[in-house]
Amino acid sequence: MTGPFVLDASMTLSWAFWIAQQILLLARTYHLSAYAAAYLELAIREGLPLATLDDDLRGAASAAGVALAGAV
Repeated sequence: MTGPFVLDASMTLSWAFWIAQQILLLARTYHLSAYAAAYLELAIREGLPLATLDDDLRGAASAAGVALAGAV
């Protein structure tokens, strides 16, 4: 069974490499762990607010223009 489109292995790897680069860039820029930066990257990419109690991640989200869930 195939989906609406098919990616070959090189396209999938290119996309994964690009995402990894974005995560590392965010981690370096905002002094985050790669784990925290991955959540920030996802929020940026999907245009969604971020829900976290981590002060460093909240600060990075704010600096990156990402809305925080539950923020007033």
